[in-house]
Amino acid sequence: MKLLAGIRSFALAVAVTLLAMQAFAQEPSKPMAPDNQTQQSQPQDQSAGTPVSSQSVQTFQGMISHSQDGYVLKDSSGVSYQLDDQTKAKDFNGQNVKVTGTLDASTRTIRVASIAPAS
Repeated sequence: MKLLAGIRSFALAVAVTLLAMQAFAQEPSKPMAPDNQTQQSQPQDQSAGTPVSSQSVQTFQGMISHSQDGYVLKDSSGVSYQLDDQTKAKDFNGQNVKVTGTLDASTRTIRVASIAPAS
């Protein structure tokens, strides 16, 4: 009888844990708030016009330029983003481009997936 009660308790604990994990996984992620020094606009999803999560793949548009810290993407509002793939960025120095990647909002660094000339 004690064995059966122990098995039921274990099964209940597993079920509660799985439900908690499922609820946590479904909770939408909240975008990171910008720090006080960088009150810049977030890139927006062009189809919906809403801010995109800092961890989703996004498209940024602007000009590649070389700064003291390496190649950066400067958008039309003047916000500069560090690019993690300096080799790809170098090939587009001085050009208007579309950069696809994920944004690390805390460092304003784009993890580059691709760079292509702007249309």
